[in-house]
Amino acid sequence: MAKRLPALVAEYTEIKKILDRAREVDDGEPLAAEARSRPFPPASAAAIRAFEKKVGASLPPSYREFLALHNGWQCFWGSMWIGGVDGKSRAYVQARLREGKSHLRTADWDPRSALVLGADDNGGFLVFSAQADKNGERKVLDCPRGFTENTFASFADLLATQLCCRVNDVARLPKAQRR
Repeated sequence: MAKRLPALVAEYTEIKKILDRAREVDDGEPLAAEARSRPFPPASAAAIRAFEKKVGASLPPSYREFLALHNGWQCFWGSMWIGGVDGKSRAYVQARLREGKSHLRTADWDPRSALVLGADDNGGFLVFSAQADKNGERKVLDCPRGFTENTFASFADLLATQLCCRVNDVARLPKAQRR
């Protein structure tokens, strides 16, 4: 990975602000607070350790590093939220899991034991793979309808890929909206 995670997160934050403003221009009205992309304040080291103890697993290093910056992210892309270790973002992910129980019985991952990273309001989930690599990183499975459609090498790879996609989205905006 060329950029360090804090730099990726900072750049992604700025890109998402541009895209939110462009949506407001297109819609002719301000975005509702619940539709606006926003990272939450950092998780404490104690909260991260407590979460790891609760789930019975060590979190991947790139996700732990993210949590030290932001304890989750509202509308990370589209309606997909990244869950933190507690608070509003974790509650959002847990609520989506409860709502999706019936269709998740046929998923290619087990919602009872999987470490779910994110969720959206359309039944999509981001899930960490069960196996960690030698560095402790886990693949991130993008499961828009319960089944894996995309796989990212790590949380950092997910973030870098989304940043690349969103930079391309900004490039397609009229020049006046790119600021």
